[in-house]
Amino acid sequence: MNHIAEQLLEKLYLTPEELSEQEKYTIELHLKECALCREHSDRLQAFYRSLGENLDVPPTERDKVFAERILAKKRLALPQTGIERRASEALDAVVEIIEPYRRPFPQRFIRYIQFHPVRVASGFLIAACLAALALFFAKPAKDTNPDYARAKNEFLIVYNKEGEELWRKHIGMGYDLESYFNANAVQKIPDRYLTTIDVDHDGRKEIIALFGWRNMVEWRNSVVCYNADGSERWTYKLHRNMTFGTESFSDGYGIYSMMVGDFDRDGRVKVVATANHEMHYPTAVISLDAANGDLLNEYWHSGHFGEFDHRDIGGKGIDDLLFVGQHNGYNQACFVILDPRTVVGHSPAPPSYSPIGIIPGSEKYYLLLPRPDISRFSTFERNIGRHLYFTADSLVEVTAEELIDNQWGVGLLYFFNRSMECVRVDGSDEFVAFHKKMEAEGKLTNKLDAQYYEGLRRRVLYWDGEKFVNTPTMNRKYLETTKYLP
Repeated sequence: MNHIAEQLLEKLYLTPEELSEQEKYTIELHLKECALCREHSDRLQAFYRSLGENLDVPPTERDKVFAERILAKKRLALPQTGIERRASEALDAVVEIIEPYRRPFPQRFIRYIQFHPVRVASGFLIAACLAALALFFAKPAKDTNPDYARAKNEFLIVYNKEGEELWRKHIGMGYDLESYFNANAVQKIPDRYLTTIDVDHDGRKEIIALFGWRNMVEWRNSVVCYNADGSERWTYKLHRNMTFGTESFSDGYGIYSMMVGDFDRDGRVKVVATANHEMHYPTAVISLDAANGDLLNEYWHSGHFGEFDHRDIGGKGIDDLLFVGQHNGYNQACFVILDPRTVVGHSPAPPSYSPIGIIPGSEKYYLLLPRPDISRFSTFERNIGRHLYFTADSLVEVTAEELIDNQWGVGLLYFFNRSMECVRVDGSDEFVAFHKKMEAEGKLTNKLDAQYYEGLRRRVLYWDGEKFVNTPTMNRKYLETTKYLP
């Protein structure tokens, strides 16, 4: 007796419209007489019925693991067992189901079986197809790559790009940047205190954090880097006992703000941070390798730095590091430009304000900003560089302010071009209002006119490596240091 071909049996249950009435009658008659074909037919019916009933059943973890293992071996071109090889073929089949059609997946799968009944009929491939279905229906894995971080409600909280929280660490009372910005007149740039960046170019971002801005004693002098999973990657702590002239400074520094990036384009990410002594003098600018926390260079300033930023001023593809603040030895506001490759030495200063054992610095530019006639009314001994901006017409704007009636904000605006030539000086609204008030009261005789501002512009001083001069000048030590650099 000839048995019924498997293809005809599958057509009977999947695509009966393709069979003539005579063919159907012949098959049914044979099944009544042949126990072997009837048993085979029953098994096929049970398979397709079970498959249809379980298309919407959530996959088991075992299904997911099996499917993921097959995909991993395919990607790495590793040897597969016989079962895995046939499962791999089944996964290829599922791709063929998914790609060409717009129907719901269960319909596409049944349709695929209708066109390829033999391919999916064996027991091995049934298991593989179910594994492929498990992989298809499985919920996508959560993105565990950090995208940004926040200091909020006493916690350091890290999020992925979808805004989903990845992990958090309890830091302590007051650890909340938004509250800190609202309560203090500080530069509102979160990345100055907490930033997320790929430090080693492996596609995973790390988190770099400072805690000095909250005066947390145990972390005041620290820069901490966390891995993507929240484990600590490295910690750098600044410890120094310094002597400037005859004055000694104990080991008490706070690292309050930072910039992070590949400023000199050498392929390494750096952390450039300012560390202020608890007496606000001196200040250290430290440069760290962001991948491992190693100290690369440090620069010592005889005063205090407030705001800072970075920008390719020279147009050579290297971001200069720009700082504004005050110089204690000269009692004037200062504006300093450092090349990221030469963050070394100490600022120009009188002997009594020069650090012992530190070589002279190689600043690209070091400028002192003059004090105006209203300084006689100031309640502080020097003016301070407090704000730094980049204007739309490619100028650098620096604000030097006087403390009047114990309030900062009475300041002058100095504008510099790419060669650091001061091209203009203006008075802020507060400066103009206060000056006119003093004029009206007979306490000032100078008038706020073009000649007044031009006089201030001409009094901007530049360090040439040996002395301060009135013409825009680079530090000759910088020119010597970088002579052979690319």
